[in-house]
Amino acid sequence: MIRGLAGALALVLVLAPGVHAQGTDDTAALRLRLNELDAELASLRARLGGVSAPSAGVASDRRLDQLEGEVRRLTARIEQMQNRLERVVADATRRIGDIEFRLDELEGNPPAGASQPLGAAPQSAPSVSVSERGDLNRAAEDVRQGRYDQAEERLTAFMRAYPGSPLMAEAHSWRARAAEDQGKLKDAGTYHLEAYNAAPNGPLAAPSLIGLGRTLGRLGQVREACLTLAEVPRRFSQDADSMREAAGLRADLGCG
Repeated sequence: MIRGLAGALALVLVLAPGVHAQGTDDTAALRLRLNELDAELASLRARLGGVSAPSAGVASDRRLDQLEGEVRRLTARIEQMQNRLERVVADATRRIGDIEFRLDELEGNPPAGASQPLGAAPQSAPSVSVSERGDLNRAAEDVRQGRYDQAEERLTAFMRAYPGSPLMAEAHSWRARAAEDQGKLKDAGTYHLEAYNAAPNGPLAAPSLIGLGRTLGRLGQVREACLTLAEVPRRFSQDADSMREAAGLRADLGCG
């Protein structure tokens, strides 16, 4: 079940700044350029064969040298493009693997070699200080009142001051709401994903997935939106309200 979500969220990486250049569009562009260079190289070799005919003279020899130089240049460029394409594909594969590993950890599947001692008592929920809650509440009120610049400053300061806070999912969720209110859909999608990753079994997990699916739909990434929203009933079957909201969004998007 989690693998379907991992695949959808891997595609959502295009939302994050700097990732798009290493994503699907870059790979397609590289493959297209390689095809163009291959065609150009084939044409040059055909012309080279024509110049190599017995009628070759001084001018023909000069043209032959030029064509051979172009063939070598194009061959070198093709090799460079192929190497770049291999790096892009390898990087994308690594990123997807990292996300799947991270989701496995968040799902509660320990990495190989890790185990919880038998009979160990469950860890208690981390405490939240008064200042911690107060700082987040002030940022949330800024979002409600439309003071988005001030809210962003407060939320950024909160994350720096409380990096391991149990309220981190809530902080990301408020950032997502502020970004969505302003029409910054790529940022909103990233923050919804971060809110989910911060607490995949917490009270904001289902709303975060719904927010992510809604944002993807508004960005025109309908397939990814449908895959994400389909995880809500699978993972949160006891949350009737979230299931109903996800189903409504799937219907609006025309998900199969």
